[in-house]
Amino acid sequence: LDAVKDRVLTENTAQSVLKNLQNLRSNQAHFRERWIWELLQNARDAKAEDVSVRYDEEKVVFQHDGVDFTSEEITHLIYHGSTKIEDDETIGQYGSGFLTTHLLSPEIDVSGGFDNRRFRFRLERQHLGSVKDLTDSMDRAWLDFQAYLTPSSDSGDSGTKFIYPLNSDVEDAIEAVESGIAMLKRCAPFAVVFNVGFSSIKIESRSETTVFRAARRSPLAEDRGLRQVVVEETANGIRRERRYIVAQGKSAQVAVPLEWNGGDTVCAPIHKIPKLFLGFPLIGTEDFGFPAIINSLKFAPTENRDGVFIAQSGNDANIQNEKIIEEACGLLVGLIDFAADSGWRNIHELARVPPIANRDWLNADWLKERVNTLFVEKIREKAIALNGAGERIPPDALKLPFAETAEGALTLWDLLADWKRREKVLPRRDEAAGWRDAVQSWAAVANRAVSSYRETVDGDGLAKIVHNASPASAPLNHRVRCLNLKKDVDPIRWLDRLIGFLLKNGFRDSVLRQRIVPSQSRILHPLPHFIRDKGIDEELKDIAHLAHEWRIRPKLRDVRVVSLKDEIGAGDWNNEDAARFLINNLNARAVKNPDKVCFEASKRLFAWIVGQQDWNTLRTLPMFSAEYETANRQTTREILKLGNSPVQGDLTLAPVASWEKGLKPYSELFPMRHTLADFYFDAVPNRETWDTLDQMGFVRKSVIVKAEAELTRFRADDLPDEGDHRTAERVPITDVAFMTRDTIGIMARARQSRPRARLFW
Repeated sequence: LDAVKDRVLTENTAQSVLKNLQNLRSNQAHFRERWIWELLQNARDAKAEDVSVRYDEEKVVFQHDGVDFTSEEITHLIYHGSTKIEDDETIGQYGSGFLTTHLLSPEIDVSGGFDNRRFRFRLERQHLGSVKDLTDSMDRAWLDFQAYLTPSSDSGDSGTKFIYPLNSDVEDAIEAVESGIAMLKRCAPFAVVFNVGFSSIKIESRSETTVFRAARRSPLAEDRGLRQVVVEETANGIRRERRYIVAQGKSAQVAVPLEWNGGDTVCAPIHKIPKLFLGFPLIGTEDFGFPAIINSLKFAPTENRDGVFIAQSGNDANIQNEKIIEEACGLLVGLIDFAADSGWRNIHELARVPPIANRDWLNADWLKERVNTLFVEKIREKAIALNGAGERIPPDALKLPFAETAEGALTLWDLLADWKRREKVLPRRDEAAGWRDAVQSWAAVANRAVSSYRETVDGDGLAKIVHNASPASAPLNHRVRCLNLKKDVDPIRWLDRLIGFLLKNGFRDSVLRQRIVPSQSRILHPLPHFIRDKGIDEELKDIAHLAHEWRIRPKLRDVRVVSLKDEIGAGDWNNEDAARFLINNLNARAVKNPDKVCFEASKRLFAWIVGQQDWNTLRTLPMFSAEYETANRQTTREILKLGNSPVQGDLTLAPVASWEKGLKPYSELFPMRHTLADFYFDAVPNRETWDTLDQMGFVRKSVIVKAEAELTRFRADDLPDEGDHRTAERVPITDVAFMTRDTIGIMARARQSRPRARLFW
């Protein structure tokens, strides 16, 4: 019965091993980085100080200087199983985890010490074999172990060694080796930090030798449970030091890496490192939602050692793991507090919480709640952020520029920095993007909008600051000056940068709603309030400035705001639109109350329109006659439209100043109400232009009229009174403008005044 019992137990073990081996092969991508840590765990449990792994294309050799195997350990190594449950200080011990090393090879040559003797044997575990084959293999290894035992002094060998022959029969073995070694190089410094017994970890290949060694372990702040570990890394003779800070609690440790930069101590990011350690990394926890590395020998890991059960049930393992995480939150808060007191830079690296997602072993809601309550809300109140003045203040007292991208955060920082007295509420510029990432991570943890944090200022927030700084009640010419910008900052250029940022970063609605768009008279309003200037001449804008109700610069957005060049706003205006607007307003004012503003506007519009040769618009322009005296001796001017005959057959006369020199003395004979004011000639003193206007039929420059006509009036004594008399053809005639026109003609005016009569004669 005893023999049968032993055989059954061995077969049961073989069945378990075979099943595990087949599972490993089916999921080798998941396990191929784990093998090296299983060997290191066993070395640690054997109290090894120096550990090495050597590899090439033919084999992998793992060696350590730990103590001899116990009877239980050598038996478990050969027949599978673990002694970990019997010893709280051990974390490995040849259980199912050790089977992952068979991803390198189904055969392992093992040598070591046992009871002051040396042993050597081959352990074979084929995943495609039968239970009997595996049972026979275990038995052979047991017999070989017993047969080889020799006194330690006779062998000349020491320590423990595992040799994995590499051959083409094992698919992806080389890939497993490379993945494991790459992970070891990344995590070896933390393995040295957390496992005080390790003196060195050596990694050798044919081309490179790298050694990780704990150079110094020193207390940093004993009252806070902090110590510093300096790990020396030597690669092919080139030495560098890595610095780590460890916060020690009752059950947990928290560690963060540091760097030096220009004499400053800088908090370094953690890249591709598992966040949970049970002495060694739990592979698969690289994305665990915590800003530092947590180590605890009291973690209860999953069977595959790729996590720890958290808030999955109320059992002891879950409760124990949860308490460790909660303790780690407090440890990191204390570490960050010390970092701020010590003047470390880039503390935002320790404040940024990685994304938290559900895993088979993790309840994300539980972790979010604990991290938010025990970590985020604590550090928000601590003076850990460095402002532009070099002072430490709490994050919730900062104005943290927030944008969707790091580039956007820096742009927003530059905009905020141009305001007066902002140095004390802004983080340092080179840390702005880091704090932006930190706040964004807090919002994800708390299930809040980033904008709900009072320390954040996004594009819409800055737009509101500008809106509120320039109240609608402020005088128009003070709107832009209400912005509390530094003296050397051009406010229009600054607003252009702000608007460009808003449009680029998804805040177009702020441009539509907030008073941030400047007009050409430096008034601020939302975009829909303003017309886009499509090249309106400055002279038209200046003319519009003559009357308050005509002004168009307040209606036009500033052309220097180039970020809005593609935005229509309230519509587009060009020269034609502006001229039409002015002419319509001038017409209305001239009819109601012609005054000096009307005269000046008409004169300048006339000069501008003639310069543009816009003849159609010229026909609509209200123009003014020379001054004349009414019947009640009031001085006034008539409103004229060029190209229209004020009386039958006669055009408006050009200004007297444009007449020929010899004709000017006779101007008193002509009706001034139908003669353009001289100020039009002052505005356009080019006589050739007036000749052109005459030729085009807008005005009459010469009062001598030469034409052809069919005559119907003749002297009465030349023809009989009877009949309709007319010339047979049109005949050339010479006339004088306004010669016989009722009360306004030359004859009528000459009869009314003795001086004019003499002048006419």
